[in-house]
Amino acid sequence: NGWGELGGFTGFPGDTRTSGLLAYYYSDQSAMELDRCTYGNSNENPLFTDGQCRDNSPCEDCRERSITEVKVARMANVCGNPWSCNFDETLPALCKEYNRAWFKSRQVFEEEYVKGDKFPKTLRTGNFHSDIFQGYCKEKGTQGYKNMMTYDHEITCDANLDCGAGSYVRND
Repeated sequence: NGWGELGGFTGFPGDTRTSGLLAYYYSDQSAMELDRCTYGNSNENPLFTDGQCRDNSPCEDCRERSITEVKVARMANVCGNPWSCNFDETLPALCKEYNRAWFKSRQVFEEEYVKGDKFPKTLRTGNFHSDIFQGYCKEKGTQGYKNMMTYDHEITCDANLDCGAGSYVRND
């Protein structure tokens, strides 16, 4: 039944993942509904093909929001996952902004946390729409994405931890 015996937490995108877990967790809490255009903006048409609004809230077109107003973006539906290096001229402007922000965050993360010879920073030499993808995409599609860490590095692991396949334990 999913999340406990309460039921009623299925039938929506992400119901078996974080979205469902959060719905279950907050079901016993007093809460208020958040604005879907601010928290969970998927950049999709608010109307079904028959002209009916997708939800019961005022039928606002979230695609018209500025990225500065969006706190949580749901990219996969319309925009595609960032690592898919998805771009064409018909892509909505907000998708381009979502991708630009995601790749700038990745750059900040690498500058702050990726250090040392074992895991060097990614060379941002990709020229596929570099104004959006910040040098992390060489071409359209996942094959064009420049991974943060390549899999040809050895991963060392503390002897008391299980770090998974591809890792080894150092004895020093």
